[in-house]
Amino acid sequence: MTTNLSAQMEEDFDLQDHRWNNRVLLVFSPNSIHTDLTATMEMVENNRKGFTERDLKVFQVLGNIGTSSGDEVLNNNDAKNLREQFDVAPSEFKIILIGKDGTEKLRSEEAITKTKLFEVIDAMPMRRLEMKGDG
Repeated sequence: MTTNLSAQMEEDFDLQDHRWNNRVLLVFSPNSIHTDLTATMEMVENNRKGFTERDLKVFQVLGNIGTSSGDEVLNNNDAKNLREQFDVAPSEFKIILIGKDGTEKLRSEEAITKTKLFEVIDAMPMRRLEMKGDG
């Protein structure tokens, strides 16, 4: 178990690992009790099926502390790097959607609705192909 934990801690989070496989929703918040964070995570929890269908993974960065999403962990260094990469101060709330192509698709300074998020994703050319293939 110690070896697994050490190996996991040594691996830095890299958005490129998700390219062409997942869409990524980065949720930056100054703390864990921010009202927009609470609303966003409630929306995520209530729409798991839609997130899974859209290959969407969610990662939180609280201040300069990262959290985990499933089997991936954002360490504090990863959190700091993501804040720098996307120019988000530790005191700010921001939601950033990254498409499967690795580019930023949406940026919001407040909680977003499932409808808005899914509309943006479902309008993406790659998502349209995915939906066409499912039908």
